[in-house]
Amino acid sequence: MVYYIDPQNGSDSNAGTIPEMPWCTITGRVFEPGDQVLFRRGSVIRKALRLPGGSREGVITYGAYGDGPDPVVNPSVNAGKKELWTEERPGIWRFAGSLPGEMCNIVFNDGASFGNLRWSQEELKKPGEWYYTLLGHSMNEGEWERWGKGTLYLACDRNPADAWEQIELVHWGDRMAVEAEPYVVIENFTFEKSGVHGFSATRVHHVVIRHCTFRCIGGGVFDRKTKVRLGNAVEFWNGACDCTVEHCVFSDIYDSGVTHQGTYPESQVPARIRFCNNLFLRCGMAAYEWRGPASRDIVFENNICLYPGGPLSRQGENRRRRTENERFNPMTGVSVLIWRLEQEIEPGEIYCTIRNNVFGQAPNDGGAISSGVDEAHMRRFVIEDNLYCQADGGTLIRMGTAPDPENTGKTWSAEQFAQYQQETGFDKDSRILDSGLFHG
Repeated sequence: MVYYIDPQNGSDSNAGTIPEMPWCTITGRVFEPGDQVLFRRGSVIRKALRLPGGSREGVITYGAYGDGPDPVVNPSVNAGKKELWTEERPGIWRFAGSLPGEMCNIVFNDGASFGNLRWSQEELKKPGEWYYTLLGHSMNEGEWERWGKGTLYLACDRNPADAWEQIELVHWGDRMAVEAEPYVVIENFTFEKSGVHGFSATRVHHVVIRHCTFRCIGGGVFDRKTKVRLGNAVEFWNGACDCTVEHCVFSDIYDSGVTHQGTYPESQVPARIRFCNNLFLRCGMAAYEWRGPASRDIVFENNICLYPGGPLSRQGENRRRRTENERFNPMTGVSVLIWRLEQEIEPGEIYCTIRNNVFGQAPNDGGAISSGVDEAHMRRFVIEDNLYCQADGGTLIRMGTAPDPENTGKTWSAEQFAQYQQETGFDKDSRILDSGLFHG
């Protein structure tokens, strides 16, 4: 069966089985394996999507119908009206509207620029800098009663609605823009302006995400004391298997484009996840973050990774995206980050294969690949047939860190690429272009 959803013009009293009589939402609906649930192109869903799953007998496909741009899931708050801002003192404006959750980020003019978080009201100096009085409370389960009750301040030399054509307040909300149960295909959507993650699921399996766009994701405060923030576009948490992310575009992600990770020892070992044929632009931590406890037979293949870092994660400062472990801060702003291995798998098995990718390095960033995994375990990674495009003379590859935080491991520049190949055995058939081809 095919069902049609039009969030702007549909009605939940309609039949929902023909485009002329679409539903408005899928809330409370029960779907069967093999069903298609299609959202009208050109529509905007202003809250998180929670997608019921199918079974071994068949997947449920969530996609799009009609003409125009892909349906957009955007749970942010529109703050582009003058009456929503009150001048607290010269150059400092208070948001007078309603906030449904903790502030994570501000997007100006649909991603042309971003607000820069400051950690106290006294630090607000330049237009676009912002502060929220309850930063970090959403990670503290004892403070849920304060949800959405903080105050947002924004520096601007005039009413913010006059300074920017569009202002969108990105908040914690449901923690993700879309969540799915097993046996689901998600295709032809744009997921944007979610304060923590784009897609997130725990111990999920048989999920395919394809031909989707993830943009302007993340910025929620993980730890106010250490000034660490978070936000991945696609995160498989505490184990996943038999999942695919392909032919997607990721841009302006605070943390990582795609990742699998978990908490040892609760996490199951993720297995057979494919990240293929995607485009990654300006991911603050990494396009692909391999983070333990472990993994089995993960493939990162045929992707293009450009301009690691980016203005969203830098927040107006000349620094890389921070991690919860200060020792790994120099390893962020890369195309591939490998770290936090806490669990071994069976001898002879492969943790991950990284092949046939294009890695374009932006100036002053962290390079293409950084690994904090020791040499013995790195032998169970396959890295081959990649194309590296070096834009400056900085670090291209970094591998291995010692317990001593002053020891950042072994590094190789573009000029040392042959030495890197010989010493590690990786990338034997890979190439490097020292041309600044992807200078950003």
